[in-house]
Amino acid sequence: MANHGAITLGDSAIEALRRAEYLEYLCEVHLRALATGLPVRTLPAEELVRVTQALRSYGQRTPGR
Repeated sequence: MANHGAITLGDSAIEALRRAEYLEYLCEVHLRALATGLPVRTLPAEELVRVTQALRSYGQRTPGR
């Protein structure tokens, strides 16, 4: 599979496709940021871990609410 592009996974083919579409969107945003010629800032590793953990329950309803 070398040099064949990104692979996305999901619990279903539809979910994998949605993730592929989102990946394409993120790539476009990144390319547009690079096209400005300005430095592209990224989050430090610790912040990525914190955000990832916070997003695990994002959009989930808590019981009783």
